[in-house]
Amino acid sequence: SYENHRRNRDKKTELIFDSSKKILHVKKEKTGRPLREKDTALSACTTYMVSLLLRLRGWSFSESEKESFLIHDGSGYYRVNVQLMGRDRVRAPDGKRVEAWRVRPLVEAEDGSKEPSSDLSGLELWYSDDSQRLLMRLRSKVVLGSVVFEMVEHHAPSG
Repeated sequence: SYENHRRNRDKKTELIFDSSKKILHVKKEKTGRPLREKDTALSACTTYMVSLLLRLRGWSFSESEKESFLIHDGSGYYRVNVQLMGRDRVRAPDGKRVEAWRVRPLVEAEDGSKEPSSDLSGLELWYSDDSQRLLMRLRSKVVLGSVVFEMVEHHAPSG
């Protein structure tokens, strides 16, 4: 699960991806207001983004500064070009600061054009510099600024 509560300390959004049910569970809390929850079916676009995030976990960051691979969203293939931006210290769920690799993906359609349904040019991802390669932080540009997600807890899958 990931929370976004950096600037609005009285506002908290939690995203829980449930791959077995193919849903995204969203919890929104704001001081003085009732908790709002909603389940949303994961679209093909979301599924390929999750595939991208998982694919990057297996990348050997220290061996190469660039990586390129194909992903499929159910309707077509897209090339993902990933650039290693360096290492940073980020906050782990236990409050400690840990080393993490910062990467920047760029998605292109089969014909080499930028992927039409989402502009990932402002996306940056931080993966832990350990054997688990957990996604610790995600930052993306949006119309009026940027949004940052930081990991707040991690539960290893059972079985």
